[in-house]
Amino acid sequence: MFTAALRYTCRAGCVQQAATIWEEIAGRPAAAQDGLIHMQLLMQGQTLLALGVWEDQHFAQQYMQTGVFSRLMEGLGGLLEGDPVPESWETLYISSS
Repeated sequence: MFTAALRYTCRAGCVQQAATIWEEIAGRPAAAQDGLIHMQLLMQGQTLLALGVWEDQHFAQQYMQTGVFSRLMEGLGGLLEGDPVPESWETLYISSS
């Protein structure tokens, strides 16, 4: 399994609006993508952390090739302090009930 993470730092007072836009543009559409195991958006202060757990890295890459990131950045225009910071993780363990 593969986990892709993107960390977004939002301008003051913009985190809720940014989260709503992320859900509409990136979160909900991901559910229809092959290989998706779990998509999650976390918030801490003015920071959002998007986590996508995929069966394999190539599924995450396929999702990004749909243009979702470009659409998301357009939707988030003016709400972020800077560019999102990407992180890639190898998923060793996941549990759900």
